Parts: sequence; structure tokens; C-alpha cells
Amino acid sequence: MGFFNSVKNFFRWDNPQQMLQGWDPVTDYGPEARWQKVKWALSNPAFVKVLLLNCDLFSLGKLYTYEGDTLVENDPLADMLQSPNYMQGDLSQWLWECMFWWMIDGNVYAYFDSFVPGRAAGNNTYILEPHKIEFPDAITDMRDRLILTKQTYNELMRQRLTYRYDDGQTFKPELSSIVHVPYMNTGSVNWFRGPSPILSLRKILTNTEKVLDSWNINARYSGKFLISGQQDPNDVKKVPLTNEERKSLENVADSYNDDRPVRATKSMVDIRRYIQNVKNLALPEQYLNLYFIIGTHYGIPKDVLEAFNSGTYENQEKATGKHISYSLQPKGNMLMNAISRRFGYSYPKRLVLDWEHLSFMQAFARDRAEVHYKQAQAFDVLRRNRVSVDSANEFLDTNFEIDVQTNTQPTT
Repeated sequence: MGFFNSVKNFFRWDNPQQMLQGWDPVTDYGPEARWQKVKWALSNPAFVKVLLLNCDLFSLGKLYTYEGDTLVENDPLADMLQSPNYMQGDLSQWLWECMFWWMIDGNVYAYFDSFVPGRAAGNNTYILEPHKIEFPDAITDMRDRLILTKQTYNELMRQRLTYRYDDGQTFKPELSSIVHVPYMNTGSVNWFRGPSPILSLRKILTNTEKVLDSWNINARYSGKFLISGQQDPNDVKKVPLTNEERKSLENVADSYNDDRPVRATKSMVDIRRYIQNVKNLALPEQYLNLYFIIGTHYGIPKDVLEAFNSGTYENQEKATGKHISYSLQPKGNMLMNAISRRFGYSYPKRLVLDWEHLSFMQAFARDRAEVHYKQAQAFDVLRRNRVSVDSANEFLDTNFEIDVQTNTQPTT
């Protein structure tokens, strides 16, 4: 019984420190270990704050379908994603869940129950929980293989994986029904499971827990005092503080309803706090530094994290726009390209997820408009000096065309 109890406790991991002692992030990729990684991450308030920030921003993305540069109205695939399934009413919830699993597990597995786009066809899409997915040997054996023929690819897509619910029941979809997008696109290292970005944060998250533990301990002891007797210089043989006096002082300390401002003691006493240098420990600063490290690990600028009371409102908006352009947009592109390819959309037809409609992206739109205006002016000057259209475009790295009616004003 002792052995089985130890095994049970090993897989229980009720607190983060126990998790850290039992979990090897390099070798433990089983369902139980992956779920413990989720619980470990969600027990850390600094990480959760970064997680919520990134997930909220990603969920604000707006979905479009383009054929080249032309917006496609009423596209069935885009319409389906706007209401992805019976339990999630809109796209934002679905996108929020995508970023959640990217940041923790490093993988998004989107299940589609049909190859026919559109909610009218009864198609649903759900984001699967990665720790509930079990791949058979027929799939894992191909994890680093180069797929060189269509036949091999089709055979692989017909393989079924196991999705195990909490009550033990299973659902076994074909691999072809899953769109897998890893956070870190490691390619042929493992086609089916990408590494988790949280693994490299192991010590940072552990340090955050240690700082919070220290903060908690100091807070508990900040209201406690040490009382010691002082030696009477006129009577060195006398005991500084008798047992009766000690008990009396302790009773006074425990009496919250005693409002007498003066207490008399027979012996001289010295009263000190347990904790006298909390400020010197700089625990809040240490916590914010660790929060900042976690945020920048996911590409979030300092002004967006607001960990150091940094920047003006304008700087924060620009930093948010930069974060979207350089961190969130690439993930949105990978996700939508994979879904487009799964439903047979070929370039130039594609799904596009962007955040241009948000207020903090307008600064970038204004900058682009200003650059475009200056390029148009420069193009017009070159044309007036008899520079050919092709040469002017090549020089300015543009694709302007000439308005036939005026032969002077550039158009795109």
C-alpha cells in the first residue's frame, strides 16, 4: 500500500513545488505530465497575467477572406469560424483558446468534423486539449520522417488518434480532421507535437513562486514582535525577565481588546519587530522583474506589460501595435494558412486574421499613409523628369500605375 500511495501522490502534484520535483520537461510528454504542466503554469499569478493579456489581444482579431487583394464577401469558411461550434458562440472565444494552448503547451489542435465549409453543412470546429490526445505508434513513428509521396501522406492522414475525455471515454478522429499549428515551428523535428515555450521559463516561474512565498512569510511576521528582558545595571544577578512577566507580556500581546496605552513591567524590556527590513528585500521589485521577463519571453514589449509604470499612453499604443504586428500577426497567419490549406483554398485565396480595426493600430495606418503619400509625390517627380514607370517603381520599391486620363497621377 505504501508504494501505491507514493505513486498516487507523485501524480497528484497538489502544489507547484511538488510538481517541479516530479516533472521532467525534457522527457515527460505523456497526458498526465502535460496536464500537470498546465496546472503548474496556472498556479503562477505572474504567468497568468501575461497569459490573459496575450489571449485577450489575440481574441480581438478580425477574420476576412481575400482573393488576391479583393475582399470576398459571405465566404462559407469565414462564416463558419464566426460561429465555430455549439458551445462557443463567436470567433473570439475560439481564438482566445488557441493562444491559451500555444502559450502553455506550444500546440494548437483544431478539430473539424467535415471538409465542407459552412455552418449550414453542420460543420463544427473545436480546439482540443493537447494533454488528452494520444497518438498511436503509426503516427508517432512518422514524427520526423520526410513525406515524399502523396500516397504516404494520404495513408498517414487516415490514421486515427485517441482523444480521451475526463471520464475515460474516448473519441477517435482521423488525423485528416485535425489542423495542428505549433507555437514554435520546428518542422521535421516532430510534425505532431511542437515544444512548449513554457519549458524554458521553468526557473523563472520557480523564482516567482519563491518571491511570493518570501513575501507571504514576511507579511505574516510583520505584525509579530520579540520582547526580551534587559539586564539591570544595578543588579547583575537578577534575572532580566521572569516567567511570570513573560506570560503577562504574551497575554497583553494576544489581547486585541485591551486599549490601555501604558503597561507596567517590573523588569526593563526591549521590544522589536520580527521583520525590520522588508523594504530592503525589494520583493515587489523582484516580482515585477520576473513578470517582465515572462512577458518579454512571449514577445510583449515593456510598455504593454506596464510593469514599471513606463511610457505615455501614446507609447503604450504604439508598443501594443508593435506587439500585434511582430508577435500575434505571425501566429494568426500560420493558423489561418493551415485552415485555408485544409479546406482546399489555394493562393491567392486565403483567410486573413488582422487587427487593423483596433484604435491602437491607427498610428501605424497613419504612418503607412504618410509613407504612401511621399512615395506618390516622388513617383510624380520622377515621371515629370521622363523616368519610365518601371524604373520609377523599381527605384522607389513601389507598384504604381499611370492614370491614363492624366498620365501624371500615380494609382495603385
